[in-house]
Amino acid sequence: MSIIHTGSLSVEKLRSELEPLEKSIANTRQLKQKQTIVIGPVLTELNPLIETLYRKRKTARYKGA
Repeated sequence: MSIIHTGSLSVEKLRSELEPLEKSIANTRQLKQKQTIVIGPVLTELNPLIETLYRKRKTARYKGA
């Protein structure tokens, strides 16, 4: 474990190092939100298709195919 001595660091220096991190975190959150907005409608269209394919596969198993 390393011990970090922050006595010599100024608040401005800490802020300048934290700001890019905060921005990248905000950007990541925005990207995630955009992805869910795009993926949401696609999933609602794909769900019935996936269900019917799954049902067909299940019934095919029971028929011995």
